[in-house]
Amino acid sequence: MDGNGRWARQRFLPRVAGHRRGVEAVREVVRACRERKIGFLTLFAFSSENWHRPADEVSYLMELFALALEDEVGKLHQHGVRFRVVGDSSRFGSRLTDLIARAEHLTRENAGLALTVAANYGGRWDMVQAINRMLVERPPTGAPISEADLAPFLALSYAPEPDLFIRTGGEQRISNFLLWQIAYTELYFTDTLWPDFDAAAFEEALAAYRRRERRFGRLEASVSQAAPAMFPQRLLTAVALLSVFVGAMYVLPRVWWSAFLVPGLFVASMEWARLARCGRGQGVLFAAMTLASFLALLCAAELGARDRPSVNLPATLTYLAATVFWLAIVPIWLAAGWRTRHPVVLGVAGWLVLVPTWLALVEMQAAPSQSLFVLGVVWIADTAAYLVGRRFGRHRLAPTISPGKTWEGVAGAGLAVAVYYALAWAAGFPQNVTWNVAGGSVVVALVAVMSIEGDLFESWMKRQAGVKDSGTLLPGHGGLLDRIDGLTASVPAVALLMQVLPATMSA
Repeated sequence: MDGNGRWARQRFLPRVAGHRRGVEAVREVVRACRERKIGFLTLFAFSSENWHRPADEVSYLMELFALALEDEVGKLHQHGVRFRVVGDSSRFGSRLTDLIARAEHLTRENAGLALTVAANYGGRWDMVQAINRMLVERPPTGAPISEADLAPFLALSYAPEPDLFIRTGGEQRISNFLLWQIAYTELYFTDTLWPDFDAAAFEEALAAYRRRERRFGRLEASVSQAAPAMFPQRLLTAVALLSVFVGAMYVLPRVWWSAFLVPGLFVASMEWARLARCGRGQGVLFAAMTLASFLALLCAAELGARDRPSVNLPATLTYLAATVFWLAIVPIWLAAGWRTRHPVVLGVAGWLVLVPTWLALVEMQAAPSQSLFVLGVVWIADTAAYLVGRRFGRHRLAPTISPGKTWEGVAGAGLAVAVYYALAWAAGFPQNVTWNVAGGSVVVALVAVMSIEGDLFESWMKRQAGVKDSGTLLPGHGGLLDRIDGLTASVPAVALLMQVLPATMSA
């Protein structure tokens, strides 16, 4: 659990603020383990080397540990968690020692998650104390000592050897933790600081573990991979969606095209409500209000188009609001790492994410060639970023938001989009285009960059909600928002450019 101090320093807060936020991260990870039926979780809270820190910080950590025990043990007991502390407790005060003893006694019969906190613990200390205990209880007889002889005296002898070791904060070392036990443990290092390590980050670590092939020194894999490669499934889902979407865009009349899009808006609204942690009733209410406002805007846009065909004012103002949101507000939101559960803030944000996008999709039917070109930019950028980042990714783009996204993936997306644009232009696609090469380059760059921003913003919302996917509707992608996150940021901006800046992009 590394990075509390750096998390606080980045926010110009005292180090103790990082430790307090770290306790919240513990709650989230414990809850995630319970929900996933994980049997054992061991947290390295305080190493035997941490006594070298400033005395006031050490004192605060001991007090925070005591307060956490007073506040949390009852809740752990209610959820069937068995709590234990391992480490040299001789340096703890009597209050902390008593709290630990009471917590262990209260939860000793629980059969749920076995939660162990390593406090004043070190892997070397563990092996030395195990040898000393063994020598006391089993005096030497001259026979060789085996691993099986020593193992029962280790501090975590009651637990199986760990499957996965996770270290936050960007450091890539073991730091004297469970030196005996992790001989064949899979190691996972992340740049995410511990206070930002939530259920979504935990799920990413588990996903990385599932992709490992564990051999335990043998040539043949002894454990088959738990999950197949997701890309073929992602590709099939994307092809199926694209086929249905393009067919409907070309075949359906405008009214039916609008009706065709309505169920998707309802699903996306329900998924956003889930990310906002709304209850089911609140989610249905938000979805109904979103649909009503969308239909009202659609009618107003139709009437506005009849009155002033050159400028559709209702639609233009909607796209402008969304573009300002994405270009001015979202970057600050992400940079500040702003977490909010305020229903009005999240409701307005959801409206700006969803309604302008759906309104733009309705309008896109009038120019299907240009529309497919723009959608192609988003989907190609997303696919290239996924493949290149997976194969070559080393430098994290936004580790506290989405550790899986890399600068290499962004570069791959840029290159793929540039090739796509060059080939499309050379082939005369899109047809009847109203911008020249330079204007098109601006549009393509804008779409690619904003699609990445949309992806990051949805990732941040999922991280805040503690979920990996927005939903479970689409195989290989999760929810509908997971598939269209790039569109929500880019499509309204393109629609705005088409309406108010046609001259700058004309041939």
